[in-house]
Order: sequence, then C-alpha cells, then structure tokens
Amino acid sequence: MKVASLRVLLIALLLAPAARAQLSMKDSTDYFPLKEGNTWTYKVTGDKEGKGPVVVKVAGLEKFGDTVAARLETRRDKELVATELFTVDKEGVNKVEVGGTKLDAPVRLIKLPPKDKENWKFNFKVSNTKVEGVYTAGTEKGVKVPAGSYDTITVTSKDVKIESQDMTMTYWFAEKVGMVKCVVDIGGIKVTLELEKFEEGKK
Repeated sequence: MKVASLRVLLIALLLAPAARAQLSMKDSTDYFPLKEGNTWTYKVTGDKEGKGPVVVKVAGLEKFGDTVAARLETRRDKELVATELFTVDKEGVNKVEVGGTKLDAPVRLIKLPPKDKENWKFNFKVSNTKVEGVYTAGTEKGVKVPAGSYDTITVTSKDVKIESQDMTMTYWFAEKVGMVKCVVDIGGIKVTLELEKFEEGKK
C-alpha cells in the first residue's frame, strides 16, 4: 500500500487530562465506549505495510474547549502510527483532532440515537487536505469477526474523494464493545480490520 493511502486509512480510522476527568454518563455511548484504558486489537487484511495487528487504546482523557475528549492511540507492530481526539454529546460521537492537528470542523462518526438509513454530511480539512462526503447509518446482525458474532449499527460513506483517489468506508459498531469491523477501499485497494480482542480499562 502506498504511504499516502496508509495515511488516509489512519485518518479514516478508527478512530492526557488536565483534571483526569471521567466521561460522564451523558457524555458516553455504548457504541463507542471511551473509558480510559479500553483497548481494541484488530486483525488486518489487505495491507502490505505491516505484519502485526492494529491496536487502538484510549490513552487518556483531557479538556477540549468546554467538554472532555478521549485521546485514542493507534499502534502497529508497537509503533505509534496515529493519534485522535473524540468527544461525545447527546447527538453523537465526534472526531475533533487527528495527529495533534485540530480539525477545522468536527466530524460526526456516529449519530445518536441511531436511526436506520439516516444521512448526515461531513466536511473537514487535515492540514491542506479537504475531505467531504455523506455518512449513511444502517444495521447488520450477526457480524462475525475473530472476537465473536455481534449485532451492529453501521456507518458507511461512499464516493469520497481524497488525494485524487476515490474512497469508500464502512464501520460496524456493537453495543458495549465499540468498533468490531472496518473496511476502507482506497482507489481499489481494500483494507479490512476485524476485532480480535476487546479489553476494558481498569480505571
């Protein structure tokens, strides 16, 4: 996979406190549990750049404006390859920062409460790269991954244009677990992440 394509994949993904605040119940969702220490290990297929699994961890919680954000760190073969900040409000889960760079507009990854076939737009910039498209919500039961079988909500975006390449992406989220599967197709190169293990943080 080209370096540019891998960077796009990490942006598509998924997915340290000032006061060590915990996300309150009103700022949380079982479809994207952001408890500090929560860790997801994913099997990767279609990517030739790494051999090991992708590991995503809620590394910490921090203030972001007038709310609390969760910092997710993504590692591959023990190397830190991406960091992201997510906030949660009554209307959904929002990505607000990638790689230490604040997005010019939050990206709503999950809209709450989930409604089948609901659409919403996203439009943001990472450095000088503009990304825009439409997400569509759905449902799928009995999604099988190495960690088990799950009933899920889905979030799909098609025909996204980024770095002169077409990109399609679909996420599967299960209650009390989070993302169990992700498929990203960039210019005809398809990369799939499937959950192997979910570990809940101890704090």
